[in-house]
Amino acid sequence: SWGILPGRHILIADADGSVVASLPEQSIFRSSGPVEILNVFEPSLAGSRIGVAELDLASGNHVLTTVRALKSANKHVIILQEQTEGWVPSHAALSITLSATTGFVVLILGFAFHWQSTRAREGDLINDAVRGRIDTALNRGRCGLWDWDLSRGRIFWSQSMFAMLGLESRPELMTFGEVNSLVKSDDIDLFAFANQLMSGEADHFDQIFRMRHVQGHWIWLRVRCELSRTKAEDGLHLVGIAVDITEQKSLAEKTVEADLRLRDAIETIPEAFVLWDADNRLVLCNSHFQRLHKLPDSAIAPGTSYETVIEVGRMPEVRGRTSDGQSSLPGARTFEAQLDDGSWLHISERRTKDGGYVSVGTDITRIKTHEQ
Repeated sequence: SWGILPGRHILIADADGSVVASLPEQSIFRSSGPVEILNVFEPSLAGSRIGVAELDLASGNHVLTTVRALKSANKHVIILQEQTEGWVPSHAALSITLSATTGFVVLILGFAFHWQSTRAREGDLINDAVRGRIDTALNRGRCGLWDWDLSRGRIFWSQSMFAMLGLESRPELMTFGEVNSLVKSDDIDLFAFANQLMSGEADHFDQIFRMRHVQGHWIWLRVRCELSRTKAEDGLHLVGIAVDITEQKSLAEKTVEADLRLRDAIETIPEAFVLWDADNRLVLCNSHFQRLHKLPDSAIAPGTSYETVIEVGRMPEVRGRTSDGQSSLPGARTFEAQLDDGSWLHISERRTKDGGYVSVGTDITRIKTHEQ
């Protein structure tokens, strides 16, 4: 089957070029081809290796040919492969193969790049969505993320942190100087605390201080961070969260102010006033109550039990007690008591909604004397 391939010719010729046999028998190269071919290969016939030649014969045929000598029979075997419609020179075939292979590899690389780009784009979209949700949650909670690179003096802020201070959000890291310029220096020294963290004297940060809003007022923040070091980083990072506690601070101040006003108001009334909670612990009293029961300052601290007040103080002797019977509220009573020194008190006691009770004692000695 090898010898009958399309365009294949096998000739057996004498030394003078006469063909004694051929395949196919009526080969077109029987007449002139062998002599021309033997003349080409004559210098190589004496050697052990004969190559393949590409020849244009006088008949106009373009062939690939080789010759082998049959020394025992003094003849030569000539093999020719003529150019056919589907035949392509070897270098062209190699070029086509390389081009096809290169194109296939480029196609694979292009597909891989497109697939990787798609995955990266999807990852970026997921990251943006997650970051957006985190920023939304932080904005609603009035919180901001901090990532302080202590070794380089760079600080990352989340978008919500910029929003709390009224600043324009930016992708660049904040410098230590920029952040420190916004901090109220009377509240904290960030530089000194950074030195403590770098020297190992502290491993976390939990401080309350003020930072200046872009409109000029101060924002109270509680910053809670922890020292972090990862294998991928060559420096210390202080990572945590800052919470806006301005409203809590304002509410606490208003509560203190209201408490002071209430105490001042109770102190100015001429009656002895005392308020107990549901567990019979002292909430507050005025100086008239303190003088009436001769209590030391340590005994009128909020939270002091009723038993302690009775034990420490000197209860006035009640010589007589008269109920007026006018109270209609549950848990309330009103009565008049004459003390051992002859003075009279009008005492009104009433339960509070939380289970405690309030007692007010009014000096009615003049009224009683006038009645007598």
